[in-house]
Amino acid sequence: MLQTLGGFALTLLSVGYVAGRYRETVGRPTRGVVAILGGALTLLGALVIAAIQVGTGIDANVSVIVLRDAVIKSLIGAALAIPVLLLVRLVVRSALVDERRGARRTMVRGGSDRSHPFDAGPIEG
Repeated sequence: MLQTLGGFALTLLSVGYVAGRYRETVGRPTRGVVAILGGALTLLGALVIAAIQVGTGIDANVSVIVLRDAVIKSLIGAALAIPVLLLVRLVVRSALVDERRGARRTMVRGGSDRSHPFDAGPIEG
């Protein structure tokens, strides 16, 4: 198990990098795209870990069964993508920058309505 630990870490790191690059370049995905991405990235992870195991010489049988397992894992990943996304957004909603609806308007002295307290200008005594 310890000999494949680095392979699993490298796989998860690369899949996370691809997901982050997608988010940076394309933007916030819709729910349908989340399911497709969940399945595709799960399939990518399964294929990368298989390639690492074969490349490092770990006894791994490469056959149709391995490909079938990778496809089944990707289908499970696609099915779990939306519920996991909703759960994570529920838990960390207050920390997400994109989820903020807009800055609250605050009333400052003098009756002017400003979006941020630091926009009030210098303090006059």
